[in-house]
Amino acid sequence: MATVDLSGRYDDEGGSLSIRERLAQVVFTVTRFPTVHKVAFEVDGKPVTFFGAEGIVLNGPVGRSDFEDRAPAVLVESPLIGDTARTPLRVWGSADTFESQFRLRVTDTTGRTAADVVVRATSGTGTRGTFDVTFPYKAARTGPGLLTAYVLSPKDGQLVTVDTVPLNVNR
Repeated sequence: MATVDLSGRYDDEGGSLSIRERLAQVVFTVTRFPTVHKVAFEVDGKPVTFFGAEGIVLNGPVGRSDFEDRAPAVLVESPLIGDTARTPLRVWGSADTFESQFRLRVTDTTGRTAADVVVRATSGTGTRGTFDVTFPYKAARTGPGLLTAYVLSPKDGQLVTVDTVPLNVNR
C-alpha cells in the first residue's frame, strides 16, 4: 500500500466526477509500481475518508478496481512515456474493448507507420482483460515517435484513438 498526502486544495471545485477522475488518476499512476496495489489518501497529513463537497466516500485504501469505470478502453502500462523503443517492441497493459480486440500502431519521427498490429486481450466487451504482445517495427528514422492504441468504430469504421504513448523509436 502507498499513502498519498495531498494538499487541501486537491479537492477544491469541479464536482464529484472531477474529484473521482483525479483520484483515479492518482491510483492508476501509483499502482504502476509492481509492489503497490492499494492507495490510502491523506490531506495535509491527515487520513481522509471522503473528498469534495459531494463527499466521494473512501472506506479505506483503494485500488484500480475501485475506479474501473474511469480507465480508458485500452490502458498501456508499458512502455512508459518517453521510453526508448527497440524492435521488437513489447507492449503490455489491460483493455476492455469489443470482442477484446484493438490495434497498436507505431509511427516514427516522419509520421510513417512503422508497425500496425491487431491485439486481443484476455477478455473484453464489459470485462477488462490483460494483453502482452511483442512485435517488430521498422522505423525510417530514429527519433520521437508514437505508440497509438485504437479501435475501429463499429458504427462507421473510423479510427478511434483510446491511448497514446510518446516514445523515442530506434531505426
